[in-house]
Amino acid sequence: MDLTLRRSNRIKKPAIPSDYQVYLQESQYDFGVENDPELFLQAINSCNSKLWYDTMKDELESMANNKVWDLVELPNRIKPIGCKWVFKTKKDSLGSIKRHKARLVGKGFA
Repeated sequence: MDLTLRRSNRIKKPAIPSDYQVYLQESQYDFGVENDPELFLQAINSCNSKLWYDTMKDELESMANNKVWDLVELPNRIKPIGCKWVFKTKKDSLGSIKRHKARLVGKGFA
């Protein structure tokens, strides 16, 4: 029994049209709002360092409780995957701060 796979003949369209333009990006303008830290050191050295520290601690506890990883020996000639913290201040519809959020994410491959 010889099976051949059929391929779609549809023309793929980009998800975002080519004439789409971004006129305003929040990160390009200073509205008097403190930006979220982009690096661990920025979070720890900020005026909200206690909040960021507690949020990072909660994230690590959650990952441990959910058994997100297994600690294993790294095989020879294998590079470990790097990781970084991503920080975000969550706000409600009125702009009031609801909570601080920190996520530990793996860095992508190039």
